[in-house]
Amino acid sequence: MRYCRNRGSAFETLDRLADFIDMPLVVWVCDIAQPFGCTNADRLVCGGRFPEDTAEANTILQTLLPVSVQTRSRLTTLPFVTDPARARNHRRGQTGMRRDRSLGVVSQRFELRSLVSIPVHLPKGQVSILTWAGEQPVHQANTLVAEASIELLAIAHFVASIFYFSTPDTEDAEQAVRLTPREWDCLRFMAQGFRDADIARLMKIALTTVRYHIDNAVQKLGASNRTHAAAVAAQSGLLGPIGL
Repeated sequence: MRYCRNRGSAFETLDRLADFIDMPLVVWVCDIAQPFGCTNADRLVCGGRFPEDTAEANTILQTLLPVSVQTRSRLTTLPFVTDPARARNHRRGQTGMRRDRSLGVVSQRFELRSLVSIPVHLPKGQVSILTWAGEQPVHQANTLVAEASIELLAIAHFVASIFYFSTPDTEDAEQAVRLTPREWDCLRFMAQGFRDADIARLMKIALTTVRYHIDNAVQKLGASNRTHAAAVAAQSGLLGPIGL
């Protein structure tokens, strides 16, 4: 996987890895914020097990990314196992949501007994997921995760690098570089909830200077207002921990 240079070779390698770990279905989702509409969207490597009908295959693809998997991927950076049988047993009104129950139905149809998902946290708050699904029992999938978590993480990050880092957003990077240290300091204090007068006192500069620096930061980040500028900077990981 390390030596893959394009998406085609990456998916061929994922297909071979799927055979190696005996989990023949591979689902790659570039961004769980818009999992089924992005231009790089989602690829199935399934060895002909799925229907040729595109609409039906897409429905199955969506089902294999239930809400529970999306939520857990936002909260962890480590590989984890999902048991489709538990989703299948959810009844209406319980904590299992409709898509989670659908996962149980699809898994029963295609004899999928476990899912192994590896989240990849990328710049700007983007989260990608690499998922393998197959007939391995849950306890075997847990053993795989326990014994090969480092390798699974490396594979997922190499795939992400092909999709994300091969086309870096140089425009955003240039905008970030253009901000002066004073502008970053004012923007950071503002994001922490300080008023302009508080920032002026903390930085020992004039109130008008604080407003000047923040207005410049808003413009350079291409934001529509102060709140938008703080959100863009925070999502890009450029403000560091907030509240410290």
